[in-house]
Amino acid sequence: MIIGHELKKIWNLKMLLAVTFICVLYFLAADIGSILRNIRYPVGAQPGTEEYHLAQAPHDIERMLSREFLQWQQQFYMDAIASEDLLAFVLETRNNLYQVKPVVEDEWDIFTQAYGFWGNKFETAGVIITNIEHFGEEAFRPRMRYRLEDLSYWELTERQRARLTTVLEAGEYEGTLHGGVFWAVTDLFRQIAAVLIIASLVLHGPLVTTDRARNILPGQYSSRLGRRIAIKQAGATLLSSVLLATLVLAGFMAVLATHGVFVYWNQGITSHLIHFAPTSIAVGFAPISFGQFMLVMMAICYGFSIGAAAVAYVLSRYSRTLITLAIKAVPVFVALMLFYSFILPNRWAVMSNAGHLTAPMTLWNHMYLRTGIACLDIGIIAAFVVLAVLVAWCVAHREKRLEAV
Repeated sequence: MIIGHELKKIWNLKMLLAVTFICVLYFLAADIGSILRNIRYPVGAQPGTEEYHLAQAPHDIERMLSREFLQWQQQFYMDAIASEDLLAFVLETRNNLYQVKPVVEDEWDIFTQAYGFWGNKFETAGVIITNIEHFGEEAFRPRMRYRLEDLSYWELTERQRARLTTVLEAGEYEGTLHGGVFWAVTDLFRQIAAVLIIASLVLHGPLVTTDRARNILPGQYSSRLGRRIAIKQAGATLLSSVLLATLVLAGFMAVLATHGVFVYWNQGITSHLIHFAPTSIAVGFAPISFGQFMLVMMAICYGFSIGAAAVAYVLSRYSRTLITLAIKAVPVFVALMLFYSFILPNRWAVMSNAGHLTAPMTLWNHMYLRTGIACLDIGIIAAFVVLAVLVAWCVAHREKRLEAV
């Protein structure tokens, strides 16, 4: 009964309007509409995409697994940087490659048909020649140095190599999930998590502070039941955070349903492998379906909502007025958003010199690339939630022992 009363205090009309207004502003600033459009009309989706994907995926995986090709690229870029005439060097390299491949009149036939090890070399040299002719030799030299540094991040770990080999042998790339759908949904959940952090702070922050500002606490502390109100308020805050996340996620799931996303529920996340090229590969540490991936992302959103609400409760307990609460909330909000950005960065912000895209539960997740620890981001979120809830409970437990002042 007491918790129900506290929930009514949290979910009052004014606070709901304030939360809605702030969330709408965030949706506009984050351009959620463009993310939803990419889900419905995936970038790069064209007739014949599935057939092209099935034909190219084995080639791209073999290319990633090729230690010899990686070593050739490293030597090629190193020699190119040291060459006096960059264009002449690349042309000579490509001409040397012709000696081990049949020469046909149409060079494009060589480019399109020479799959495998030598085809990768032709492609590398051909792209560089085109870029040199377009940008100029001197303008392109810094990009050659950048590429040489970048190659160090393409060195596969044994775990990545073993998993990719399994993907190739088991044909896990043969699904129909498009890369545009996968990455747009990943981006969407990232934005939902940010919204829940903001909404949790705004919705749950004023609870105890309002009682303190109205001088209600002395009356509460005068009775045994009243001294237990702090624990009830903490419980109401956590329950409210779960309710908030459920409502927000339910709303977005309804939107995703209208976009036809759930037809991919049982498709493996590796099935989009070729659509954005190998730089966007999303391979789980074990086979994982798109539906399971979405459930993991939902759990992450719940974690941020509960953790932020627990932090808001502690913040509210140590603020005497709404003004002091607002002042204290600013650095706390910044800290939470920095933490959130560290766990769920923009998908392009993986490594300083690499083009890999990051997603939780994958072998190219930014935290796994840096530490080699599987699912570290999930573990950190779980630890954050446990710590935040434990601190809120300790504050509430201490509060019930205080006497009226």
